[in-house]
Amino acid sequence: MTYNKLIDERLVNWKAVKEFFPSQEEVKKTSLDYLSLCKPRLASFVLFSTLFGYFMASGPNLMIDPVNLFATLAGTAMTIASANSMNQYLEADHDSKMKRTKNRALPAKKLTPNQVFSFSLFNGILGALTLGLFSTHLATILSVSNLFLYTFVYTPFKRVHHSNTWIGAVVGAIPPLIGYAARYPTLDAHALFLFLILFLWQLPHFYSLSWQHRHDYQVAGYKMLSNVRPSLLPRQTLIWTSSLFLLPLISTYFHLTSPWIILETSPLSIYCLLCARNFSKQPTNANASLCFRSSLLWLPFFLLSLILHKTDDD
Repeated sequence: MTYNKLIDERLVNWKAVKEFFPSQEEVKKTSLDYLSLCKPRLASFVLFSTLFGYFMASGPNLMIDPVNLFATLAGTAMTIASANSMNQYLEADHDSKMKRTKNRALPAKKLTPNQVFSFSLFNGILGALTLGLFSTHLATILSVSNLFLYTFVYTPFKRVHHSNTWIGAVVGAIPPLIGYAARYPTLDAHALFLFLILFLWQLPHFYSLSWQHRHDYQVAGYKMLSNVRPSLLPRQTLIWTSSLFLLPLISTYFHLTSPWIILETSPLSIYCLLCARNFSKQPTNANASLCFRSSLLWLPFFLLSLILHKTDDD
């Protein structure tokens, strides 16, 4: 066999081997599809609130255990990935009918149902093990319970009654408790106040968002207040935005924070209320969008104020 012929045969064999394995571009594309199952923007918000709960429980000197913190965030991130991917697995048919979700991995057939289910199961088990081994039992119980609440209660109830938003608000209010429980042995008044903040904030936040997608929800068969009883939603948004004014008063009354938080957070709360009032008077998508964006400003500002003015009196 000549030297050139031997080289040619080896090149042919190498090409066959390369064709057997996915290309770098295919690996990147598939990785992004799996990442999209995690809903990165939503997951980032959940991790932020978990991290905030951890800091709230760490005391005035922010005494942090790096291993415990990393395990808490990593385990929570994996349970979030599990819940979000299982949500898409269960709602694939409905997602295919909505403009904003029809290009997700399952409706667009970028991944198979088996791949999505396996991804969810793997992350759920690994997340629970990570929390159980390196965080606390209470944080593990809260995280796993929230995964089941989101997947098997909130997700199917979206097709039953518009009060599913309240269940969703409970789901969204638990992550800061996970962070708190990872650092502090019990859920005290500060932890319960964190739950109340996230719960009340989510109602006007989601109502203003759902108004902008009410037609999509109708087509997909979801029962949201925005498409089941649209005349009520603007007023409900105004009412629950107003309730945010109670939070600094409650925290001051129970000596969870100093009175300065009332003065500090009032201007932004007033702005949110004005946006909600305009939306209530003129329920347009533009006004709903202003309500939604103002709520995105309010939450991190209020949480930062909570850390700055937190007292040690329980």
